[in-house]
Amino acid sequence: EESLQGERSRLWRIDLQSGALTAGPVVPPIRELRLHPDYEDTRLAFVAEGGGLFSLRGFQGSRPRWLAGEVTAFNLAGPLAPLVARIGEPVAPGGPVSIEVRRIGRNPRIVGVGSLDVAGVRWVGRTTYVWGSREGVEMLVALDRRGVEEWSIPREVLDVAPHGLFLLAEGDASAIVATPEGRPVVSVGLDIDAVAGWSPDGTYLAVVGSLAEGVEGLWLVHTPDGGLLQLERSTRDEARVGFSSGGRLVFWSQPGAIAVLDVATGSTYRIQLPPTVPRPVGPFVAG
Repeated sequence: EESLQGERSRLWRIDLQSGALTAGPVVPPIRELRLHPDYEDTRLAFVAEGGGLFSLRGFQGSRPRWLAGEVTAFNLAGPLAPLVARIGEPVAPGGPVSIEVRRIGRNPRIVGVGSLDVAGVRWVGRTTYVWGSREGVEMLVALDRRGVEEWSIPREVLDVAPHGLFLLAEGDASAIVATPEGRPVVSVGLDIDAVAGWSPDGTYLAVVGSLAEGVEGLWLVHTPDGGLLQLERSTRDEARVGFSSGGRLVFWSQPGAIAVLDVATGSTYRIQLPPTVPRPVGPFVAG
């Protein structure tokens, strides 16, 4: 995604092997972007700032099609319409928060989960996860076909992985990947400022954070064992990292270029961008 003057961006498609660029449509600033690898030409969708959900039928020269308003999170599941979730404000202070879950074009399912100061929402498969705090206690809520399940957890949730595990933090302590109950699976070993991306299977996590004072930047975390690889020594909190659908290629923006890491071989290379293309701002997706 390329920032343009005003409240617009341009989407670009980049061939990670050849570096070939294809200009796409001008769209509103994108908050979240997803591509379904099995339906690459017709299953690209994004949530714009303000919560509007759009889809693109094809890429080059396509016109964004509006699907639904004020979407908090969405997922692409098969060839059908996206699954969407929307968080409603409590009617009264301390009242229940409503979660509306539906497939576009079908009747919504609306559930109240009790008072919750919502910090984040994410779809994993066909489950919607909502996390935040309730009366000073960190909470995690899961909503699926079986109903609603809640956990009180000992640490703050930072994000949910595509395979359903959770990234948790506690003060200045190192972050951990944990189960929904808060049981640690592996220590990440970083003080995390921002999550930059997950590989599709959750094997890799990219974050902005610090290992120790003065040792900070953009990191790649191997979640099965907590192994760390520093991608850049310093970066912005809003950095975005993309992964190929198999998780082998990792890519992120640099001034005038896209940097790529092949995790299978350890090799890195840069795709130089033309001077007319500003620094990409993400988000990145790959099929």
